[in-house]
Amino acid sequence: MHLSLHLTPLTDTVMMITMEGELDAATAPVLEAMLQPLIVADVTHVVAAAGRLRFCDVTGVRQLNAVNRSLYGKGGRLVVAEADSALHRLIALTNGWSVPPLHVYASLVEALAAAGLDPDDVPPHAVIDRRHAPSLRGLASVRSSAHLARRPRPVAQVPPSSPAAASGRISLKEVLTYSRHLRGQAAYRMRLLEKRLQQIEEAQSVLDRTRERCRTSLAALRGGRTGG
Repeated sequence: MHLSLHLTPLTDTVMMITMEGELDAATAPVLEAMLQPLIVADVTHVVAAAGRLRFCDVTGVRQLNAVNRSLYGKGGRLVVAEADSALHRLIALTNGWSVPPLHVYASLVEALAAAGLDPDDVPPHAVIDRRHAPSLRGLASVRSSAHLARRPRPVAQVPPSSPAAASGRISLKEVLTYSRHLRGQAAYRMRLLEKRLQQIEEAQSVLDRTRERCRTSLAALRGGRTGG
C-alpha cells in the first residue's frame, strides 16, 4: 500500500492536493495529517485531484468527507476531480448520509471553476510538499546482502534545490503552512502511539484475565478427577 500526496497552493485560500496510489484505512491518516493544518489556516477550498488514485475505499472517502465538512463550516468545501467510475460510485453512495455532499467533477478545469478559479489564471503548479505512506519492501537474501556489502558505496549527492527556493520566491505563508503541517503530523503520530499503547495494555489485561480463568478451570477439573 502506497500513497503519494502533492500539495500545491493555487491562491491564498485555495489549495490543490494531488493523490497518487492507494487511499485506504492504512494510508488515510497520511491524508489527514496533510490536510488538517489547512483547516485551521486561511484555506477555504481544496481541490483533490484523484486521477492517479489506483484504489480508494470507504475509509478514504470518509476522510475526504471530514475535510469537506470542516471547510463547509468556513464557507468553503473540498471537491474531487478526475475520479474514476469506481470512486465516483462510492462517493455517490456515501453522499446518501454525508452532509454536506462531496462534489465530483470529471475534469480538473471544472473542479477549479467550482472553487471559484479561472484555470487560465492559475499559476504553474509549484509543489511545496510531498508525503508518502510507508510501503513494504522485499528483503534481500543473505548472499545478495553480502555482495552489496563488498561493493563500494556511492557518494551521497545532495539534490539540487528547487528554482523557487533558489530564487527566494517561497513566501512566508507557504513556510508557515508547511510548519503547521509538520506539527500536525507529529501530534497525530503521538496520539496514534498513545492509542496503540492503550490497546496493548487492554490486550494484556484481557490475556491476564483469560489466563487466570484457565488456571481456575484447570484446578477445578483436577479437583473433580481427584474427588471421583
